[in-house]
Amino acid sequence: MKKVFMTILLLIFVFSCKSPKDLVKNDKTPIRGVKKVEIVNVWQAENFTNSNSMLCAGIYKNQIYFLQDLPDEFVINFRTFKGKNIKKIEISKGNGPGEARHSMGLRIYKDRIYFVDITLRRISIFNMDGKFLDSLEMGSDIGPIMGIDIMDNILYFSGYSNNYLGKYDLEGNKIIKELANPDVPDRAPKHGDDFKNGILKIDYKTGKIFYSYAGYPYKIEKYDSDLNKLLTIKKESEESFKKTHWFIHDRHTSIVGDFAVLSMAFDDKYLYGPIHTMSMEVKGKNLITNEIDGEIAVFNKNNGKFVYKLKNEKLEGIDGGFYIFGVTEDYIITTVWDNDSVIKDLLENKNISSGYAFVIFENPVN
Repeated sequence: MKKVFMTILLLIFVFSCKSPKDLVKNDKTPIRGVKKVEIVNVWQAENFTNSNSMLCAGIYKNQIYFLQDLPDEFVINFRTFKGKNIKKIEISKGNGPGEARHSMGLRIYKDRIYFVDITLRRISIFNMDGKFLDSLEMGSDIGPIMGIDIMDNILYFSGYSNNYLGKYDLEGNKIIKELANPDVPDRAPKHGDDFKNGILKIDYKTGKIFYSYAGYPYKIEKYDSDLNKLLTIKKESEESFKKTHWFIHDRHTSIVGDFAVLSMAFDDKYLYGPIHTMSMEVKGKNLITNEIDGEIAVFNKNNGKFVYKLKNEKLEGIDGGFYIFGVTEDYIITTVWDNDSVIKDLLENKNISSGYAFVIFENPVN
């Protein structure tokens, strides 16, 4: 009897020490090593919006689209991978039907353009010719939004608050499901609070939702369309990073620190995300950026394994941010915003009018 009891205790101990089956812990070294990516095209993104820029660009039917913010209008600019203009769709600034005040996010899904305006609390819908079709009101219960994506008349959103991930019925104008973040207090943020939320992106090839945490440690979660968690991906970092936290002083509110993943992209096999998106801190009364390297982590999107690290020496020392917007069989589409020399070097100092540039890499993975 004593031997049986000890065996049971041993089994309990063994299973309690195992990691959950849906948790994948990667060390800092990719399974298949580091690959150098070759830059095939670089072009300026003139007047690219500064408001949620990581949510206002993408790839649709082998075209790059991004949102320009002009004094009297927003412009959705469609270009080839080489930067050649294809077409533009203009959205007037205002409160009327088909107009907008603020660019919370821009998505194209099944030949419909969804423009999310958090100021007017509505989503305006256009066809691919720019014709205004409809607007959907967003209820006040949805709270402050950090990230959005759309699939089958459902707005999936991530928030800044305790309610960090949810799905919203666009036709019924109501929240269907919302997940609470146990690590975030259910109250307004205070100065110095850790920031533990992030953004989401739908993998349309599988219908799965990926949620990436803004701060370190590096972590991405995978959900089904009903927001049931399927997988948690973690990765060790090669260096130490500052925590992301709320900076609240007088009327100024910001999130500062080192940011891990604020953008993602997918192909048939892999999930792509920046290793370091940006670094921000407050000095005196100024919000400043610190240098980062524009590097990409590639994970197997089914089992969560860290497979490749992609890098190019021309993207070292970015004094700004680094986003990834899409992946094709041939290309990886990224954006660099920079306050100093990286943009100048990439564009060879030719007629620089913007701090944003699209950088198109040859895809060495497929």
